[in-house]
Order: sequence, then C-alpha cells, then structure tokens
Amino acid sequence: ARWDHGVVVLKGRLYAVGGFNGAEKWLKSVEIFDPATNTCLVAPDLNIPRFGFVSFVHDDRIFVAGGVTTNNQVVLSVEVFDHRTNSWSLLPETSNLSVARTFGAATVINFDAS
Repeated sequence: ARWDHGVVVLKGRLYAVGGFNGAEKWLKSVEIFDPATNTCLVAPDLNIPRFGFVSFVHDDRIFVAGGVTTNNQVVLSVEVFDHRTNSWSLLPETSNLSVARTFGAATVINFDAS
C-alpha cells in the first residue's frame, strides 16, 4: 500500500512516487504504469524517502519538492527525474525550498511568453 504519494504523467505513463505505507515506512520507491501495454514497471528510487511532497512535470522531467522524511523530519530538498537517463538527482542546496513545506500543490501551465 502507498499513500500521501505523488502521481504524475510523463510521456503517457503514470508515475507513483514515494509516499508512506502505514507501517512506519517512508517510501522512496517509484512505480510506473504504462496504459498502452497495461504493464507496471519499477523505476529508480528517490534519493530521499518522503511523503506529503509536491510533484509536477516540467520540461519532460519529474520534480518532487519538500515533504516529510524519516522520523517525521520536514525537508527542503528538491529532486528531479530525467527519463532520458532514467535517474533521479538532488538539485543543489541553492535550489532548495526557502521554507520546508508539506502537503502542498503545484500546477505547471505551458504557454509561450514571447
């Protein structure tokens, strides 16, 4: 079981990211559902287990920010998943949230600002 996780769509696939399993276990696992083939795949783990974070897709990458990690510690860090390299990376500390946040929301609006 997984709850308080993030779900995003990237390249037609649904990614279930992180969360909590109810047994005092913060999750860093990532699962992918591909509706075109009706299959589930395992993706690389997050660097930091977390739940209650913000997740969104921008520029063909998945971002997760903030949330709660082990021992109920609220985190500032931001991680990015690049499907081209199939890997997560932590952004530099200078890109961290300025204030630790949990259970937020994010929206990405694509528009041409030119």
